[in-house]
Amino acid sequence: MKKYNLLCLVIMMVASFFCSYGMEAEKKLSMIERKVTTRALSQLAFTKNDKVLHIGPPCTEMILKKAEEMQVYSIDAKTLAMLNTPREGLVYDKVLTFACWDVAKKPYDTFVHSARLLKPRGKFCAVLPYDRSPFINIYHQTFINDTWKKFYDINKETKLCGSRKIKKLLADAGLGDFSVCKIIKRPFLFKTKEKFMEWLVSYASELDGIIPQERHEEFLNDVVTNYLQEYPLGKDNSIKLYLPYMIVSGYKS
Repeated sequence: MKKYNLLCLVIMMVASFFCSYGMEAEKKLSMIERKVTTRALSQLAFTKNDKVLHIGPPCTEMILKKAEEMQVYSIDAKTLAMLNTPREGLVYDKVLTFACWDVAKKPYDTFVHSARLLKPRGKFCAVLPYDRSPFINIYHQTFINDTWKKFYDINKETKLCGSRKIKKLLADAGLGDFSVCKIIKRPFLFKTKEKFMEWLVSYASELDGIIPQERHEEFLNDVVTNYLQEYPLGKDNSIKLYLPYMIVSGYKS
């Protein structure tokens, strides 16, 4: 089934940043963004001398917990494409991206630019949405029903990738050495329906220009209703959000 970027109102739609950030400038990540970032960092080993480039919303504080003396820089995906190839000695030991939707839309471009900025044997690691997602499928089904299908715009279609495709793109970009694609299927837990809705509404601006603003709440309520028909509230009124993602990594050839 096709997946659409207007449908993937999920883990990775975030603001853009351009500069290196200290801990005092850290953007507050959502619960889901923090969980996926923590999980990805647990797969990585750092040294105090590492020079790290992170693409997406800054998570400097979280990265520095792995090795406090590292140099950590944060940029957005658009800035990544504009960076010149660094002189020898200025390349990065690691390029990371944990919560950036622009990367998910064009993963190969990010892989190529990241390989260019890595030192030989430098490591790339990313969190990307998985194409077989129960939540994204339900969101899609809501969008194409009779009430909402008139707002669908085919020009905004984007296909998400599966693990096999991602590993091929890593290899084509020169990041295929010892590449790994780990699919994380463990659901995210919201303690109440209200917290789930609060998370969903926090990304409602992504519907601007697609659905009239005065109908955003109506649409999102339909998404929640349809989701709960498939995955009902727990006995404690909690909601399990089935939104699998991939942790992918590889070394520069």
